[in-house]
Amino acid sequence: MVVLAILIDIKRANRVAAGIRMEDFVGSKTSCYVGNFTRDYGELFDRDIDYRPKYAATGCGGAMASNRVSWFFNLKGPSLTLDSACSSSLVGVHLACQSLQSGESKMVSLGCGQRLEKIGPNYS
Repeated sequence: MVVLAILIDIKRANRVAAGIRMEDFVGSKTSCYVGNFTRDYGELFDRDIDYRPKYAATGCGGAMASNRVSWFFNLKGPSLTLDSACSSSLVGVHLACQSLQSGESKMVSLGCGQRLEKIGPNYS
């Protein structure tokens, strides 16, 4: 999933920019919130059933973006993908603040996996 690869790459870059060592991040009590309300990548496979990858049904679902990031970095806090249209990222910031204030997590990782351009062999 292209959005997932981009999200993980951005999470790595943000961690480095914040001066957080990988050892302090992996396996930490960090919550992960991702705002995502589009299905562009999954729609690529709806046009041609013969072109659909084996795991497209589960692998293209936007709801799993935060969980896949949490799994990749072994994060131990809450993991939630938000779909509140254009306000998804803002709601993520609100939930992140609540998570930190309540002690539910010690760090927060926020992301936004909104829109991919419709590209590929099945789009004309």
